[in-house]
Amino acid sequence: MTSVDSVYHQLRYEIDTRTTTAFPSSDSGLEIRILKQIFTPFEAQIAIQLSALLEGIKRFHKRVTKSGIDISIYDLEDLLDGLVRKGGIIYEKLLFNNPKKKMYGLLQFVIGIYEMQVDKLTKHLAEDAERYLHETFIYSFRDTGDHKQMRTIPVNKSIDVDRYVAHYDNIKELVKRESGPFVVINCVCKQSKDLLEDPCKLTDSRNCCITIGYSAKGSLDLFPSAKEVSKEELFELLDEFQDIGFVLQPENCFEPKFLCVCCGCCCGALSNIKKLPRPADFWISNYYAQVNMDLCNGCGVCVKRCQIEAIKIENKKSTIDLDRCIGCGNCVTKCKTNAITLFQKKKTTKPNRFHKGLYLNFFRKKRGFWGFLKMFGLYLLGQKV
Repeated sequence: MTSVDSVYHQLRYEIDTRTTTAFPSSDSGLEIRILKQIFTPFEAQIAIQLSALLEGIKRFHKRVTKSGIDISIYDLEDLLDGLVRKGGIIYEKLLFNNPKKKMYGLLQFVIGIYEMQVDKLTKHLAEDAERYLHETFIYSFRDTGDHKQMRTIPVNKSIDVDRYVAHYDNIKELVKRESGPFVVINCVCKQSKDLLEDPCKLTDSRNCCITIGYSAKGSLDLFPSAKEVSKEELFELLDEFQDIGFVLQPENCFEPKFLCVCCGCCCGALSNIKKLPRPADFWISNYYAQVNMDLCNGCGVCVKRCQIEAIKIENKKSTIDLDRCIGCGNCVTKCKTNAITLFQKKKTTKPNRFHKGLYLNFFRKKRGFWGFLKMFGLYLLGQKV
């Protein structure tokens, strides 16, 4: 390992241990190659000093200079703003006392650095990220239990309107509760597949990822493909996406700030999870599909609609593997004989109430109770956490 490489190995370690989700090392060093394409060695050296919790530039500048790095506060802010534009770190503008004040923090790899490469992804980076996600990251994803950044909710047309459905499992109710803004951006997974000459098999649409609220405002600042839409336009898009057969995956909280609209051929999460023997064990969903054999005519439309490969035809009838079904409802919407029904699981899962609470729960699980308390103690003292 060269001295230049060492700073990237240290940055990987910081992201892996300090942020909410894992960034495991691989035998092939793919994660180091990924970091090199986003951070210069000096930028990596600066990013190593960032905390997992957001902090202002003055506080961060003190830590950077104390570490021996000679840089003015103005140059440091320019460097950090550049890293935000490159999708390497996260920032949040304080909207209360001073709208111009910014806070910066270390960003997890997924959902984070990888998704922030939308509209700037290169073929080289796409190749490395694709391999890393399939060969290494998938194993850390399996160990997160109920602490997932996303959940799968049914498409609206798959649920009987006479049945009560909690608002957090109803995409239109989720959107109704939000004041906006609403922004649609390109899907980084589909951009990656296009670069790798393996385009989406479900649709030609690329502008299908949704951000909401302050996340939407950030999207307009950072992504050329970002387009603001009205609530009415978003409802129309959601109908279109559901008709295509996308799986709806909002952030795992009552007031999600993003909604992933996914297919099984491109989505890094779905394409990886469906390789496991029991995908349903590693996914959050409150529903499952079941076939009425007396009504099923074995047409096979549901097989094509299923993005997780949970359905197959046996003895001229559709059968659903409940170890694979994630309750998206896409099989229900196009069944002409109404042979498939979504049922709610006996044990259901409620999402976190707030966006920030979701990620605090990640920290609590990752660091343990005392480590979680220590994290806030260090933060109050101005130290890196």
